Amino acid sequence: MFARFFRDIFLFVAEILHIVLVFGVVSWIMFLLGMAIPRSNFDFEDAFYQPRKWEKNGRIYDRLKIRLWKDRMPDMSKFITRMYRKKLAGFRNAEHIRCLLNETCCAELIHVLSMVISPIYILLLDGISGVIVMILNFLGNIPFVLIQRYNRPRLAQILYKLEKAEQAKGEKEKKETVK
Repeated sequence: MFARFFRDIFLFVAEILHIVLVFGVVSWIMFLLGMAIPRSNFDFEDAFYQPRKWEKNGRIYDRLKIRLWKDRMPDMSKFITRMYRKKLAGFRNAEHIRCLLNETCCAELIHVLSMVISPIYILLLDGISGVIVMILNFLGNIPFVLIQRYNRPRLAQILYKLEKAEQAKGEKEKKETVK
C-alpha cells in the first residue's frame, strides 16, 4: 500500500518537473529570440502594431482596469540589466521614447508568437498535461500583449509631442542664428 502511494507521488513529482522543464526551455528560447531581434527591425507605425477597432480607442483597457494591474506583472528588464528598462523615469527625449516604442513592438511580437506556438506543448507533454500547459501558456501571454497595446498609443502621443517641441525649438534656434 505504501509502496504504491510513494510510487504515485514520485510519478506525480516527475511529471511536474517534466512540465516545468519543458515550459522553461520553450520560454527561454522565446526570451532569447526576443533578445536577438534587432530593435531597428520594428516600427510602431506598422499596421500590425496599430490600434484595432476592437480596442475602441483604449476604452477596452479602461474596462479591464489595466492601469491598476499592469505594473504588478513580471518585467524581465527589472532582473536582466542587459534589457532595455521599460520606464519613462527621467528620460523624456524622443530617442528614449522611440526605443520604448520599439520594445513594446518586440514584446508584443514575442508574446503573440508564444501564444501561436502554444500547441507545441501537446506534442512535448503527454496527455492532459500538454493541453493544460497549452491553455495556460496561451492565456498567460494575453495580459502581456494587452499591456503593450495599452502602452504603445500613449508612448506614441508623447513621442509626437516631443518631436513637435524639438522641431519648434530647432526652428527657433535657426531663426536666432540668422539674426
